[in-house]
Amino acid sequence: MKTNLKILYSLVFVFALTSGCKKIENGFLSEGIRYKDNTIFCKRGMSLTMSDRINTDGSTPPYTFELLNLKDEATGQPAPDVFFKEFDILTFKPGLVFNAETDTTVELLNKKRETVKKTPMEFNTVS
Repeated sequence: MKTNLKILYSLVFVFALTSGCKKIENGFLSEGIRYKDNTIFCKRGMSLTMSDRINTDGSTPPYTFELLNLKDEATGQPAPDVFFKEFDILTFKPGLVFNAETDTTVELLNKKRETVKKTPMEFNTVS
């Protein structure tokens, strides 16, 4: 009797294993791609880096995204033109970061920084 139960359980396990999983083919693009949050809050004058914002719902990479509609949540109006204008900002050179132990003066800090032209927001099209 125990042998029959073991065989039955083994058959059920093998059946569940082979029929319960389905391989997603490359090129799958889900209809359910959504932002995890509808609204992104950013503070004026502060750098904002966000990650883990888009739920791809099992879509297979690579995928690219495009920002189509940027608007003010309070008014519903499109983002002002100044939002797409480039400004001079002071930023760290690629590969360099602030170190409180060694960057003790503005002169030492300025050796690691450079002025670049950037828009107020950059949208990463691949993530």
